[in-house]
Amino acid sequence: MDNKVNKKRILIITFSPGGGCADLADAATILYRRAGYAADVLDITYPDDREAATTLELHADLLLAILPVYAFHLPRPVVDFFTSAQLFAPRSALILGYGSCGVGAAASEAAELFDVCETPLFRVMTCPLEHSFAEYASVKQELPDNLALIGEFLITAARDPVGEIPPAPIMAGMSRLIPTRAIMNMAVSVPTFDASKCRYCDACYEVCPAGAIISGSPAVDKSRCIRCNACVKYCPEGARSMKVSPLLVKYLDKKFASPRVPQEIKRKIGK
Repeated sequence: MDNKVNKKRILIITFSPGGGCADLADAATILYRRAGYAADVLDITYPDDREAATTLELHADLLLAILPVYAFHLPRPVVDFFTSAQLFAPRSALILGYGSCGVGAAASEAAELFDVCETPLFRVMTCPLEHSFAEYASVKQELPDNLALIGEFLITAARDPVGEIPPAPIMAGMSRLIPTRAIMNMAVSVPTFDASKCRYCDACYEVCPAGAIISGSPAVDKSRCIRCNACVKYCPEGARSMKVSPLLVKYLDKKFASPRVPQEIKRKIGK
């Protein structure tokens, strides 16, 4: 590979309450470094990390964002971060981990957001990740090798100076008609807690990416909660739980019954 190409700096930004996007970011970092690029990860999952990062000037030849999708949209903390961050990159690429629905809408939103940040988004792909609500639906997930899916995309994004964003599906229009909060409320509840199990250890407070839980209290601020499931997943006492709607259970059951790789990704990896 040409030495000039090898010296390109790639900044990988991820938001990962459940850990799936962080795993992708780590894999992307290893792949880029093996290819000779200078690659670093900036994890903006938690409020303190986001606040610290907004005080920095973030320079890169390529910005790669690896983000989850919640009910048609990017998580609110992600939008707030990119709106206030000091980003200096001539172009950006995006990998969206499958969320509840509406990956196309999230891609459209991201394109507009990155234009505001003056880091034009020129490549987008989606990548199947373990769905944080699948355990409630008793759905067994059989996911493909994600590194195999994203490998060529990563190298192409680093090498090619231009690219095109695939057109967003009709679902993007629907997301503008139905408020995100309404969709989220219909799909999954705000986490509840069992007072007989809660030990007030603050584990849920520490893992909440949206600042929706106050230290020393199990209460959840419904206006800030993004339903990422982190507090349920990481509660050591099993005191947290969420309710998932029957419609979402059906969606998850259908989605993971026979895993499918999107056609545009199949074309990229030659499968």
